[in-house]
Amino acid sequence: MPPDARFCGACGTPAQRPRPLGTASDEAEIKHATVLFADIVSSTRLIADMDAEQSLQFLAPVVASMAQAVVRHGGTIGRTLGDGLMALFGAPQAHEGHAVLACETALALHAAVAEFEGIRLRIGMHSGEVAILTRAEGIERDLLLHGVAIHLANRVVSMADAGTTFMTGESLALAASQYDAELVGIRQAQGFDAPVRLHRLVGPQGGASRESALRAGQTVLRGRAAEMARLNEAQRAAQAGRSRIVGIVGAPGSGKSRLCAEFADECRRRQVPVLEARAQLYGHATPLQPVLEFLRSAVIRVAPGDDAAAVRWRVAALVQAMGVDSPQDRALVNEFLGVADDTGATQGLSAKARRSRLLALVGGMVRHVVTRQPTVILIEDLHWMDEASAEFFAALVDSVADTPTLLAVNYRPGCRAPWMARDSFSEIAVSELLQEDMVALVEQLIGERPETHGLALRIAQRSGGNPFFAEEMVRALVADGTLVGSPSQRQLGVELGVDANDAPLPATLQAVIGGRIDQLDDAAKSLLQLCAIVGKDFPLGVLQFVIGISPVELRRRLDALCAAEFLATPSRVNFDLYSFRHPLIQEVAYQTQLKRKRKPLHAEVARAMESFYENVGDEFAGLVAFHYEAAGLLLEAARSLGRAAVWISGTDTAQALRNWQHVRELLLEQPDEREIGVLRSRASTQIALLAWREGIPVEQVKPLLDEALAWARRHDERMVPMLLFLEGRNHIASGGSADFYVDCMQQALDIAAGSDPTGRRAILNTALSQAYGWAGLLREALAASDAALADIGGADAGAQFLGYRTEYWALNLRGRILARMGRLDEAQDCFEKMLSIPHGDLDPTVRFIAHMGSLEIALTRTDTSRAQGHALQVALIAQQQPNPYLRMFALAAQGLSHGIAGDFAAALVAYGASLDLLRASRVAMEYETELLASVCECHLALGQHEAAARVARETVEIARARATRLPECRAYLVLAAVAEAPDEASDHLSRAEDLIRRTGVDIHFAPLRDMDAPAPCGSS
Repeated sequence: MPPDARFCGACGTPAQRPRPLGTASDEAEIKHATVLFADIVSSTRLIADMDAEQSLQFLAPVVASMAQAVVRHGGTIGRTLGDGLMALFGAPQAHEGHAVLACETALALHAAVAEFEGIRLRIGMHSGEVAILTRAEGIERDLLLHGVAIHLANRVVSMADAGTTFMTGESLALAASQYDAELVGIRQAQGFDAPVRLHRLVGPQGGASRESALRAGQTVLRGRAAEMARLNEAQRAAQAGRSRIVGIVGAPGSGKSRLCAEFADECRRRQVPVLEARAQLYGHATPLQPVLEFLRSAVIRVAPGDDAAAVRWRVAALVQAMGVDSPQDRALVNEFLGVADDTGATQGLSAKARRSRLLALVGGMVRHVVTRQPTVILIEDLHWMDEASAEFFAALVDSVADTPTLLAVNYRPGCRAPWMARDSFSEIAVSELLQEDMVALVEQLIGERPETHGLALRIAQRSGGNPFFAEEMVRALVADGTLVGSPSQRQLGVELGVDANDAPLPATLQAVIGGRIDQLDDAAKSLLQLCAIVGKDFPLGVLQFVIGISPVELRRRLDALCAAEFLATPSRVNFDLYSFRHPLIQEVAYQTQLKRKRKPLHAEVARAMESFYENVGDEFAGLVAFHYEAAGLLLEAARSLGRAAVWISGTDTAQALRNWQHVRELLLEQPDEREIGVLRSRASTQIALLAWREGIPVEQVKPLLDEALAWARRHDERMVPMLLFLEGRNHIASGGSADFYVDCMQQALDIAAGSDPTGRRAILNTALSQAYGWAGLLREALAASDAALADIGGADAGAQFLGYRTEYWALNLRGRILARMGRLDEAQDCFEKMLSIPHGDLDPTVRFIAHMGSLEIALTRTDTSRAQGHALQVALIAQQQPNPYLRMFALAAQGLSHGIAGDFAAALVAYGASLDLLRASRVAMEYETELLASVCECHLALGQHEAAARVARETVEIARARATRLPECRAYLVLAAVAEAPDEASDHLSRAEDLIRRTGVDIHFAPLRDMDAPAPCGSS
């Protein structure tokens, strides 16, 4: 072993804990096994009159005969007692038919003791998980055993009648195909809360005996002619220019990947290009990885030896060929691929804008590639696709519309995607193979000798129509020696002396694979288990870092696992990337390891990945975090996940939010140390920043923000101004006072004066402008807007902190302030400037504000056509970014548009729906009084004076509590219009006049102008 190796190159054992001499393994494993206890009935009475030596001479031969029967039938002696024994079946060597063997052994035990006069047994058995550590080999192994299954089996034997075998329902379920049993009843086992169903073993339905595992040849595709015909038909339809989407759905091991592989090979033989992408088992930890690999390998055609400059050249060539070449587009794609240039062309683009433009670019690149000739795009394992990648592949579906492209996607049952509702989509269900197809498949693997025909029938029957299951069972029988000879010419292993027609077959696919894995030598098995910890796909370099042996030797061992068909042979394009032949092999290899063994390996894998991927940015930081978390290193996991959140935030803020939420969860129980406090505070801040965009209720955000602010005040005053901004915004968004928001921003600016960068002061002044705007103090809001725009310089801190440029936010708010002050032309200039920005460059959650402001101008000018156009745009944005926040504003925009058209009944319905959604979701509560004011105005316009007065009074009450003065003013005008007494009307008008003077609102602002009441303050 190299002196600096952290793990043994032969077996993966940690170097600091070498395996003791003479032991079989120094690590326990989890096995699914059957535990059998056998006791001699009334042994105490039988030896009551004997001394110790006589007792030994009397009982020892009985126990020895029992032990021989156990070993003869494939069991392992767990321990022997003076009057009985405990035996294991399926552990430490995995054995798929463990319950069947236990039943056979129980009958043999009763027969064995019948030779001894006066001796009878009671036997009990139970099947379940056990943790087992083999400390020494031999006929009587030194075993350490743990697990509730052992205790329950011990309780079962104590309840068994003399001369019988009792078993639990778990054991019977595994043996019922070959053994009969009758229900004894439901009993309460000591120490167990749940009652136990007990069955008495009656006898075999047919013979049962030992069995085992490995190796068979490759099969051809069988029983899928109809499915292949449908795929070919879809490809021909697509080739005619009618793009098609075909979903191939099937259970694990049913052959959907094999069907796709055969179809892909057939297409290539016809010179039809096939572009492939595959989701990974750890998709949630590596968002966008399938998209990146698809772009690199299938679209941009990055070669294995390409450096960053070469990749950028390929990107430039492709983008230029698309005819939409721009420095920003090239920079975005380069940045996405991890080969960013230093042009700075993407600076200032918000996350939403980046994602929107990238979606368009990726779709355009794929469309450019597939338009030139008929093409097949094959996406494997959609069920593991992360949400960020799923959005890109949804864009891919759009991009191939009306092209000669077939998009084939395979997935497991239960996986759904919105695009599956399209007319161009059809689904092929890969069901179980028919019995005759299964028999033909098995006979192709083992041959058609008469003596193996019965075995082929039983394998076909047991596999349940699952081809992968059948192949694994044949491999198990080959490995055991039950079948010998070359592939397709197998014969029974003569040395076993078994009738293969009676050999027990695996009960579960997991047991089959476990049996095959246990046939490996220690070094190969440990390497396979290490591979399972790394993932379904694993680079040679990561394994080399962990195991510490030369690449040549490691490749030799991996190739041996490929030859044994545990791993898939690497492609010629990426020969350093290995993968498991089937996900179930990885799952079994992973699950049989104890957590205490997996933890240090996960930690080493995480460190290896950090080193291996250090030159590709934080693209794999989420996967590193996954391994650190599995290792129990939560601080390291949180650090990595924070980097992953920053990396993904440029394209998917929803995933970034989920990452930050998990960062905080990881740190909740960690000690109160500075680094942990900084990271937790940062996570809370980012959650508060992103939550409103994704419709997270403000009540969930407030405690996090309070915690971050308290920590910043104790440890880092520089963070306080921005946190005060978030606190104020969160306060008003949760239904608090706009004046409190103003106070927060004034405090923040006082703290930041002279110390904070200009860009951050611009954010704070813009937020103050927003706070004054919600408070209805328009002159003060405009002054804050002036200060903000004066502070905005070249380096825009808003792009990093807010997720979009501060200037955009400031211009939107300024337009709204100017509109309400009656300066409509200036307001319209602000909104038109915003709406002239290309869609891909402007965050949709910023763009909609300009549309809402334009609607208010249309209301003042009674411009019905313009109002309908802007309302439609807000609705489209809400469809593209589905969250309660935008849906609520889309309904409000609809209400405004109807009101401008004079359809107040329709406006009332839309405003009511918007208000209901706002109150149900608790988002944008600052807008509640605006909606209430609009509702009471609609009631007034419809002549519903009682309802108008009721809602107006509610508006005044809430608006005064929240210091939202403009809706309060509108409500007083409605009350004045419906008042029956002149004094009451005068009082309401007087209050409205005071608010108009205080706020600076223009009396000709439409909601005030159109009230059915005398115009207040006519001279103003």
